[in-house]
Amino acid sequence: MYKLPRLNREEIQAMLQVHDIRESRVYQEAREEGLEEGKQKGKVEGKEEGLALAIARMAANKMTIEQIAAILELDVERVRHMLAAHGQKR
Repeated sequence: MYKLPRLNREEIQAMLQVHDIRESRVYQEAREEGLEEGKQKGKVEGKEEGLALAIARMAANKMTIEQIAAILELDVERVRHMLAAHGQKR
């Protein structure tokens, strides 16, 4: 078992004497876990991206940082940081 982290897919297939490791249960489970983690990460990144877009649009419509923060129920510093990250200074 101590060798597994250092072996590549072909070496593990040869060691376990399987034709295609992708057909194994452990591979399928690991793949599903990876896909689920990717979905969760994508949701978080998508929410942040949407929030940044909303903040940018509000700022473009001459809303103050304080107004944006109040509407979105965010800290003023977070709004300021997101605007700065997207090239808008105020």
